[in-house]
Amino acid sequence: MWILPPWKSNTDKSAFEMSWDVTEAFFENGAVESARVRPICGLIAELREAGFDSALRAGQSLYSLELSRSREHELRPEQSYIFLSPDRDGRVAVEGKLGQRKIKFGPVDATLVGSLREVVDALTLVEVD
Repeated sequence: MWILPPWKSNTDKSAFEMSWDVTEAFFENGAVESARVRPICGLIAELREAGFDSALRAGQSLYSLELSRSREHELRPEQSYIFLSPDRDGRVAVEGKLGQRKIKFGPVDATLVGSLREVVDALTLVEVD
């Protein structure tokens, strides 16, 4: 459980932004092997610059970046999500679920373009739960 700083309001946006702060710190502070996660660190920066940190929850599982619209840390089976798993060649494999549609492709370049941008944009359209 996180403690909400007094200067933050208790909104979905605040909860999402805090999740990105924690996730970014995990990847950048050497919690995992740095060469392998360098593409994820760059992708996190790119996603935040594009404003996705106020629309999506970020989390991590081992080396993977997890994105969702969940207000809570843990995902329920019916919730939509995207996992971005780094490949040794600097790209990411994409796996997840949008509604009832399963998604799996890649590895693709770890940049916010093409099919990766499309699924991230689609995830922002899912209702927050």
